[in-house]
Amino acid sequence: GALIIGSMGYVLRPELLTFPQFLLVTAGSGFLASLVDSVVGATIQAKFACTVCGKETEKRNHCGAPSVLIHGIRKIDNDWVNIICTARGALFALLIFRLLQ
Repeated sequence: GALIIGSMGYVLRPELLTFPQFLLVTAGSGFLASLVDSVVGATIQAKFACTVCGKETEKRNHCGAPSVLIHGIRKIDNDWVNIICTARGALFALLIFRLLQ
């Protein structure tokens, strides 16, 4: 994902970075954002247990019944984790870009 988005920027404004710098910004920000994704997903993303089958799930309802929160923050689902990681990836790209200037 970082490579695709970064490529669009590089094609539109290639004078801002050399190609090796472009690779460093996209690979670096993508890698750091993936680390944030792992940490946020493992620590604050809500995980539930189904009260019917006992399966661990990300769903608030499973097997037609409400699930029980077993870990994380109830409101933080995978969509929120993705938003957090995308924002952090953009911030990392900006920081790396600024360091290269």
